[in-house]
Amino acid sequence: MKYMINKKEYPLFFLRDVKSLMQQTREFVKVNDDVLVITKNEEFEITIKDSAKDSNFEFSIFKPYILENRVNYTVQFNPINHLRLDIHKVNTTSEFVIDHLKKWTRIIKEYNLIDLSPEEKILSEYEREFYDEFEIVDEDADVLPYNLETQVKIHAFLLHAVNVLRKDEEENSALIIEASDLQNDLPNLTKKNTVKRLSKFFAKVRQKSLPLLKEILVEGKKEIFKRMISSGFDNVVSLIDLIK
Repeated sequence: MKYMINKKEYPLFFLRDVKSLMQQTREFVKVNDDVLVITKNEEFEITIKDSAKDSNFEFSIFKPYILENRVNYTVQFNPINHLRLDIHKVNTTSEFVIDHLKKWTRIIKEYNLIDLSPEEKILSEYEREFYDEFEIVDEDADVLPYNLETQVKIHAFLLHAVNVLRKDEEENSALIIEASDLQNDLPNLTKKNTVKRLSKFFAKVRQKSLPLLKEILVEGKKEIFKRMISSGFDNVVSLIDLIK
């Protein structure tokens, strides 16, 4: 059973500072949820991870305490910087916690821009192409999720995609995991990052097999995308029509 913190055991200024920092941190992750994911989310502790499946990069904020009438936090993260991959631990105040988090996130984004092989470069180009085709124009795309109806339709499409992929489950295991993870994450993704995740999924399917992509998209057109015209997915329909 989770231990419930008794807020009446702490000074009011302490609680205000902790609440403010945790809210800022959660909002920062929400805006950057194409690269970040919260894996521990408690009153006095948050752990953030690089969302890449093969990454062990983490950023943790925990153990707030009072020192000289200021609230300090223990912050632990890796990599330290562009030169060192090991874990760094520091005690600091809230404004510097956010500064550390921003610098750490920039490092992750720089990693994601590096293509070490022709295959990675091709995959990045496919992602960009799909993202451009989705043509999301909503002004609130960076901060708000899709409405319930659209989320349900995307969830249903991903369920269809998983069923197609399971025809060769061993060969398509990584894609099945990718689609299933996106299904689970949908309620907590902004519109922009939903589209980014969909674009990444489509790019990986395309890189694996055009006939497989066609099977997933053609059925999706029949059942899902034809009802999404008002939801920012207009160009996907024309994209599917190009696959013969």
